Amino acid sequence: MRSTEVDHRGKHSRLNRWLAYDPPSKHPYDRFVLDALDASNSDWVLDDGCGNGRFANALAMNGCQVVALDLNSFQVKAAQTSCADSVYVLRADMTNLPLRTSVFDRVLCVHNIWYVKRFHEAIDEINRVLKSGGKCVVDQLNLFNIGNLTSWRFYGILMKSLVGKAFFDVGRSCSSFVRPFSKMRHDLFSVNISSKLEVKEGRQFFASRFLVIATKNTHQER
Repeated sequence: MRSTEVDHRGKHSRLNRWLAYDPPSKHPYDRFVLDALDASNSDWVLDDGCGNGRFANALAMNGCQVVALDLNSFQVKAAQTSCADSVYVLRADMTNLPLRTSVFDRVLCVHNIWYVKRFHEAIDEINRVLKSGGKCVVDQLNLFNIGNLTSWRFYGILMKSLVGKAFFDVGRSCSSFVRPFSKMRHDLFSVNISSKLEVKEGRQFFASRFLVIATKNTHQER
C-alpha cells in the first residue's frame, strides 16, 4: 500500500535540489555555511532537519561527532543510507528535540526551518541543546528580498510556495525570524549583499536567504 505521508520538501525539490545527494563542496552557498559553522574535529554537531544527510555526512568526514534528525521518515531513511556509520540518525520533531540540554558544540539548521509553523519553538530548542559558547547557523528563505521583484522567476517561486503551503508572510520575515535569538549573540545578513555569495548555477535561480550565525552567551541563564 502506498504511503500517505507528505514530503513537504518534495514540492520544492526542483528549486533546492533537496532530493539529489550533492556534497556541500559542490555548492558555493553550502561551502559558505559550513565555513560559518566552523566545526572542529571531535565537536559534537546537531544537523537539525538533516534531509538526506549530505551536511551531516560532510561534517562526519571532517571528524565531527554528528547527530542528524528529520521529521520526515523518507528523508531519515535516505540519511541512514547515505551517511557514514558514525552519524546517529533519528526521526524527531525540531520543536521538541529528544536530546539533553547543553550537549552540542555546534547546531546546523539549513534549508528547512521556514517549513516549521512554530519556528520560534525550534529555535528555542536549538538554544537549549547548545553548550554555553556553542555556535549555531540557521537560515530562512527570503522571498521578500527586493532584488527578487525584478525577476520573473521570483513570482514562480512565490506561487509554488503558496501552492505548497510553505509560504510565510511579512510577519515571519527578518524581524520575527531574529527575535528568538535574543538570548544569543547573533549576526544577520542576506547572502546576496556580496556578489561572491550569490548562488547561481547555470540558469538555476536561487532565492536569497536570511542567515543567522549565533553564539550562545556564556552567561545565559538556563
